[in-house]
Amino acid sequence: MYTIERRNIQGNEFAIADFDVDGIQVTVASTVFSENRDYVIFKSKMPLGYTDESLETTVLVTEFFDDIESFMDYLDQFGVSAESLYSAFFDLCQQHLSKYQRLIDTDLYCHIDKFLIALFSIYKFVYQKELSQKESRDIWGILKNESFKRYKEFIYISEFDFTQELLGSSTRTLKKLTDILEGNL
Repeated sequence: MYTIERRNIQGNEFAIADFDVDGIQVTVASTVFSENRDYVIFKSKMPLGYTDESLETTVLVTEFFDDIESFMDYLDQFGVSAESLYSAFFDLCQQHLSKYQRLIDTDLYCHIDKFLIALFSIYKFVYQKELSQKESRDIWGILKNESFKRYKEFIYISEFDFTQELLGSSTRTLKKLTDILEGNL
């Protein structure tokens, strides 16, 4: 079990938690969302071409660290290796599918980004090296593509209609990935 500590660093509030992975303490931190302190905010590592570089995600602090804990517990149980790192990610996807019976693309992308935040910390504390931006973007693409293959029957793609955005609302529709792939729209 983890404990969340809040700390101000250079004028920004961070939520921080420590996890034990293979006997090594791994610290994970994320910026607290200034508009609602119950959330953390982080930039997506989504590769260019999928989105612009300014995409930010907000997630409940507890949800963020619960998912990080899921990764870390998996690695603590099975060890830290390339295979166990990917397995830890797909284990979280399976947990999500068990709970919701679907995986919306935006949820998947958020899971990938949380995994990469955990991976940055694992690289730092376990391997004593930095995960580069290129490596993180490559891993992001690999996880997205592999998830689309593994879970295509359960993935829904969000389509947003922003025509009413000036009035303060937009609508989202979900389209099943298999319908899109089969051209049944």
